[in-house]
Amino acid sequence: MRCNPWRWLWGLIPLVILGWLTVLWERAPIEGDLSARSSAALDKAGLDWGTISFDGRDGTLEGRALSEGQPALALETVRGVWGVRIVEDGIDLLDKVDTYVWSARSDGESITLAGYVPSEQLRAEIIALARKRIAAVDVVDKMQLGRGAPEAKAWTTAIGFAFDRLAQLKAGEVGLSALDLTVAGEARNFSAYKSAKAALRNALPASVKLVADKVTPPVVSPYVWSARRTAAQLVLSGHVPSDIVHDQIFELAKNRFPKLVIIDRMEIAAGAEATTAEAIRALIGLLEGLSDGEAAISGTSASVKGEATDADAARRIGEAAVASVPQPYRVATDITFPKPKPPVVSPYTTSLTYSGGEVVLSGYVPSEEARAGLVKRLRQRFEGRQVRDTALLGSGEDPTWLTCFTAGLDGLARLSSGTVELQDRAVALRGRSDNESLPEALSGELRAAANRACETSVDIALDVPPEPDLAWRASHDGAKEVVLEGEVPDRATQTSLAEAAGRIFPGARVVDRTTVASGRSEKWSKVAQTGLALVAKLRKGEARLERQELVVAGEARDASIAAAVRDSVQNTLPRGYAGRDAIEVRSDAMIWAETEAKRRAEEDARRQREESAARLAAEEKARADAEARATADRDAAAEAAERRRREDEAQRAAEQWEADRQRAADEKVAEERRAEEKKRQDAAAADRAVRQRAANECQSLLASAAAAGVIQFRFASAALDPSSHATLGRLVEIAETCPQFRIEIEGHTDAEGEENDNQALSERRAQAVVDYLTAAGLAAGRLKAVGYGETRPVAPNDTSSNRARNRRIAFSVRID
Repeated sequence: MRCNPWRWLWGLIPLVILGWLTVLWERAPIEGDLSARSSAALDKAGLDWGTISFDGRDGTLEGRALSEGQPALALETVRGVWGVRIVEDGIDLLDKVDTYVWSARSDGESITLAGYVPSEQLRAEIIALARKRIAAVDVVDKMQLGRGAPEAKAWTTAIGFAFDRLAQLKAGEVGLSALDLTVAGEARNFSAYKSAKAALRNALPASVKLVADKVTPPVVSPYVWSARRTAAQLVLSGHVPSDIVHDQIFELAKNRFPKLVIIDRMEIAAGAEATTAEAIRALIGLLEGLSDGEAAISGTSASVKGEATDADAARRIGEAAVASVPQPYRVATDITFPKPKPPVVSPYTTSLTYSGGEVVLSGYVPSEEARAGLVKRLRQRFEGRQVRDTALLGSGEDPTWLTCFTAGLDGLARLSSGTVELQDRAVALRGRSDNESLPEALSGELRAAANRACETSVDIALDVPPEPDLAWRASHDGAKEVVLEGEVPDRATQTSLAEAAGRIFPGARVVDRTTVASGRSEKWSKVAQTGLALVAKLRKGEARLERQELVVAGEARDASIAAAVRDSVQNTLPRGYAGRDAIEVRSDAMIWAETEAKRRAEEDARRQREESAARLAAEEKARADAEARATADRDAAAEAAERRRREDEAQRAAEQWEADRQRAADEKVAEERRAEEKKRQDAAAADRAVRQRAANECQSLLASAAAAGVIQFRFASAALDPSSHATLGRLVEIAETCPQFRIEIEGHTDAEGEENDNQALSERRAQAVVDYLTAAGLAAGRLKAVGYGETRPVAPNDTSSNRARNRRIAFSVRID
């Protein structure tokens, strides 16, 4: 049988077709699997720039490599993937950049990134860094890929530092050429300007070189500057054009005022006129001729105000101001000078007499302003009385004149009539009053008000009517009855004492047998009610009020009650009344012992009577035949009597011992209670003293900070001047170190203008400081604003310098 090869050929055709179809069906899944695994391998190797495509198991690798060694590494990575047969090289290198530059520009709303970036990964990191370092702005990416970047860590560190500087600018640009840095733009504010300059000088990353610093200070409008001179210091505030001008002005101030403390609060800012530095130098020179003054610039306006030595000096300074301050500044002057003083008087005496509804001022006053202020105070203090002013003008007064004389007239206003006289540094208050406690109180108040500024003396005569001479008694038997007997001054006192007895002895029947006599006294009624209250503390007792002596007698339950009654009788009665007590201490144990002893004695007596009766009966019955035993019976009776006597003595001794033991225990309890109370009071006093010292230290720190700094307001306004912010910030720091205390912020003004307006202004200014401190982080509950207007001057309101001293903010720390 022969084989036909054509038949075999026709059998192979279906097999070929089936194989070809199988390849078509499986090709796409194989290519997709190889692409996925190859891409994952490239990502893992840090070669994510590469793109792989497959034709069957043969692939082509394309992309732009970041460095020369990366193409070979990428081909090797893909060839190592299982299932890949052949990989063709379609890789290009990124363009090499000769000068590797990068920049970021901000217009305040968006940031535009330009220049070169070595990889997409670093592009994403730089965009994220921009959004983190400069919040709330849009990021526009115009960066291009390019080879040749500096070392990655140093380069990204330089970019982060550049972003920090860009965040401090209103608008500007930062740039890198390799690691050479340029920064340009206007700072957001003075703090940002100082911070940026300091960072560019002292905080550059180690590998970064600063080639251009074009950071300019913020532009301010209006452009302001001021210099405030006092007797001890010169305060420079506001803006200057540059660090060079700043140093020149500070050096000029030290040379012109070598004896003053120079306080520098000047800040660098743009927006000045071309002649601003020249104008500032001229204004500082003008302050030399003033004892207390201020020079200022605002926009193109300049001003000089203060006090000169005399009229000629004031005229010369005004002419010099117009001649020396350059254009375009328009200068205004307000130069005052002291008026001639009146003739010197010695001794310097000022008197005030108050009698019959009229107040007469005599002696000397230092000025018309002082006269007006004093007369104004007299009309306020002696409202409704006629004020007659006969005082003359005279100089030579002590600096404490106003303080000492004001202290005296405040005391005079509390008398029915009298005189206050100030001679040099000695103030004397004399007069009459019907208030018994007033002389002693006035003596202490006058010393406190004078505050050691002068010597003080008080001589007050009392106009007090005599107390009624009556005999009165109130008794309580310890049961349900209170008896009132004797005389009372009037019907009202009789009724009030009966009602008081009902309240003090609730449930007891009040028997009122008193009669009304002539006389009237509030103290007599108070003493009688005190007697009622003390009797109520006793088991039983009485209170007797004869003439001006109160006697309390009776029984107390223990020694502590007796001591309390004794203390009240001796120490709480009003002046003119004396007291004594006759208190017997009988405790419940003592009463029980007495009752028990009485019961036993009665029992013994009954037993003795029964025994005697039995004995007599036995003796009568056996008298005839028991004569012999009589002697023995009498001996036995005598022995029994002796035994009973000894028993009675032992019983009495035991009772006395128990009474003494109970009395000692009561006294010990009372002593322990007094010791515990004293310990508690001492601990409370010590705690309060510690808190007071801490409060005083806190107040001292606040006062020192306020005195060393400046708290100023705009003229006739409660708006805080920006120069106050540094001082207020320091006050916040101090207040946070003593959070346990409340702080009163006191506003004071001078006496210029209407009193009501000054009072309202002082309250608003104190509240403005409270609002600032609260906004700075202090708890609002710790702060309280108080306005005193012109009522608490620290100096006479006779000169501008003294009025400036009276315009102040003070701080008082409270421990409760």
